[in-house]
Amino acid sequence: MAINKSSSFNQRSQDLAGYASAVAHPAKVILLERLALYGTQTCGELANALPLAQSTVSQHLKSLTRSGLIVMEVDGLKSNYSLDLKSVEEMRTRVDELMNKLSNPMI
Repeated sequence: MAINKSSSFNQRSQDLAGYASAVAHPAKVILLERLALYGTQTCGELANALPLAQSTVSQHLKSLTRSGLIVMEVDGLKSNYSLDLKSVEEMRTRVDELMNKLSNPMI
């Protein structure tokens, strides 16, 4: 029987690791930045901003959607992507908590 080792970690640590994984590729960072700057965009619009195939951008968007940082809404034949501001704020809180701990170690 396999043991799920991730259950050995608290939810805060799992959330932070998930967010870190979600932005662990430069293309994903650029996609998030573009959505923050320009608001809702289609996959095609986002793909035009990157030196990657649209299918690759689509995979990055799928990963960001699974992470909860962005949401996708279908509009006819188009898929529109936008930031999930609640999740982005949660990520910011988790990262700030970690950085505060790292900046003020108990020596």
